[in-house]
Amino acid sequence: MNAGNQGMRVLRGAVRIMAAGATLSVLTVAAHAETLRGRDVSVIMARTPLSARALSNLRGRYVASGGVVYFGLEIVSRWTQADGAGLSVGTNVNLGIDGEGHPHLSVNSFSHEMGSNGGASSSGHGTITGNPIAGVSGIGQGIQTTGDGNVIQNAAVINVTSGAAGGSGPSGPSGTRNLSVVGGGGQGSVEFNANSVIVAVNVPGQGVIQQTLGAQGIGQSAQVLSSANNILNQMSLNVGFAKSGGFSAAQISTILGAMRGL
Repeated sequence: MNAGNQGMRVLRGAVRIMAAGATLSVLTVAAHAETLRGRDVSVIMARTPLSARALSNLRGRYVASGGVVYFGLEIVSRWTQADGAGLSVGTNVNLGIDGEGHPHLSVNSFSHEMGSNGGASSSGHGTITGNPIAGVSGIGQGIQTTGDGNVIQNAAVINVTSGAAGGSGPSGPSGTRNLSVVGGGGQGSVEFNANSVIVAVNVPGQGVIQQTLGAQGIGQSAQVLSSANNILNQMSLNVGFAKSGGFSAAQISTILGAMRGL
């Protein structure tokens, strides 16, 4: 399977993960467009709330054909050590419509190295075993550390907008997909598989940070043995819908009625 097909499969998996959130966000967009007015709120309030199990089966089914005009994914993992040395790796995946109305996919992975500022480094100590999010489906975020004074962040954001990002779909060609680099005291990698993408930074003797997006969902983990590190795992999913004004109250009533059997 070529890298382009792998990227498409990862995108489809990401759309499934964000389906429930995207559906709710579309309702928010509709409200701002005044398609759903105050008097129509009773349409929603009169319905029985959906369970988490029911929501997990929606899979974006109420997005009309051609409704999604842009989908973007950005994943960045960055580890800065106590002495200032650091390494960040990441990838951008963009799927949109080109100037001729054709789907266009671009994938670009990247890395950035930061040099030491001459300060004291921190050696690892203690032992960490296992993965803090092993076996978790959906969205899993975990931090394990035996060090002191670390700043560690796991951040995952879903943005739903009207229209494509920046007003148009991606126009640039695809670049590097899989990536493996050594620098800044660490080892970084970006790996696209058939059903997932994995971004990781490993600092030998000090720990590893990792982000995954795939069939099991979104995963962000940090296992840190040393002290005074500044660490960031950041993932952003961006989806743009056609500027159709959202759903009408009648459409929402039909949708909610159909959901009752899930």
